Amino acid sequence: MKWTVVALMVTANILLCGATANAQAPSEHRCTNVVLKGSYGLLVTGFDAAGNARNSVGVVTFDGQGRWSLALTEVTKDGPIRHITNPDGTYTVNADCRGSASLANTPFGVANWEFVIVDDGKEVLQVVITPTPPRGATTWLLKKQFSR
Repeated sequence: MKWTVVALMVTANILLCGATANAQAPSEHRCTNVVLKGSYGLLVTGFDAAGNARNSVGVVTFDGQGRWSLALTEVTKDGPIRHITNPDGTYTVNADCRGSASLANTPFGVANWEFVIVDDGKEVLQVVITPTPPRGATTWLLKKQFSR
């Protein structure tokens, strides 16, 4: 009788632990445009087509519905400091949290990026893909400014 009670308690604990483990298993993360919403601090590093350093800081704002804008300050080796604003961006987020972004009305025409969203939308890693040249190669790091 004693062994039966012990066996039932052990079995109940095993079942309870299994149910708890399944309840805590993380769900698969799926992304949509809504993941990108609000303002992100921006750091741009890279080079223009001539190999000169290009660096910027600024703010990118996403609306959660596929539109974005930016305001940044760009510093280059031989050029003047430039303050750039552009409200003409669009973006698309794939379910796997990768995506693409475009910005119209740049000095080079339409610029395009590919990106990946990390840390539940708190950061975006982005690289320019066109135009090249004369744009050169730049990478963008975006970090969510506010959690609210």
